[in-house]
Amino acid sequence: MTTTTSSSVAAAQADVKHNAERLKADGSALIDDLKGSAEEFGEAQKGEFADRVGGIADTLRDTSKKLRKQEEGTVAGLTDTAADQLDRVSATLRNKDLSTMFSEASDLARSHPAIFLGGAVALGFLAGRFLRASGEQDHDSDAEPATPGV
Repeated sequence: MTTTTSSSVAAAQADVKHNAERLKADGSALIDDLKGSAEEFGEAQKGEFADRVGGIADTLRDTSKKLRKQEEGTVAGLTDTAADQLDRVSATLRNKDLSTMFSEASDLARSHPAIFLGGAVALGFLAGRFLRASGEQDHDSDAEPATPGV
């Protein structure tokens, strides 16, 4: 009976080891699939964001032209500078993959934490203002036009 028990234990251990290896392989495959899906999603979102940033740069250039017509050259120059910077950001987003950008951001955060945090705060502030302005425009377009004299 001892031989039968020890062979049963050995068989059970072999089954457990086999199932553990299979589970590990399945888990690895699932993680690889999830990473691939996340990268595809991230790349698609990155492209959309790059388009939006480029659109904001175009809007700033239009604003700059109007400011120049109103003889506001200094403000127009600042607006052009901001548009140029946004074009660079847009180009970077289009030309670099996500892993490279994350790596560079991580390096910046380690080497210059104050600059990184300041940039993150500024970006969050700008994103909030942009989203708030977008929401107000959507709300305004849904409203019925006012009837004069009523």
